[in-house]
Amino acid sequence: MGSTGATAVLLSCVVLSIVAAGSAASDKPLIISNAALLASPPEASPSPGRKLGGFMEAGLCPVQLGHLKQMGKVQGSCLGQAIPQRRCCTAFKGFVSPYGATMNDVDNGCAAEMMATIQELCKVPKGYFVMCGDSAEGITC
Repeated sequence: MGSTGATAVLLSCVVLSIVAAGSAASDKPLIISNAALLASPPEASPSPGRKLGGFMEAGLCPVQLGHLKQMGKVQGSCLGQAIPQRRCCTAFKGFVSPYGATMNDVDNGCAAEMMATIQELCKVPKGYFVMCGDSAEGITC
């Protein structure tokens, strides 16, 4: 059983390094799309499915968002604010930018998982972080 967990961690590291290399090779700045910022978790299925290693049923998110240290910084900066303040937006951008390409991939479920987790921790409404956008497309990283 222990090797399955190690394999998942190794797979996550490989995927993240590929994503990082791909986004570093681009000349354009990475933008977290408004679609990613508005993502909703998939509706609960009537069947009792299993959730493996924090992966969403809609796809395989290679990032275990709940365990990232930056999540606490976002929570501490944004908790209960009706409108995101500069400090909140800065913390959110710092948290999400390293995973921008992963978050923009609508097939992996990462954006939905991230938004659901942050909305729950920070007690903010859906679409809250769209107001942090610094371009028409979303947040520039």
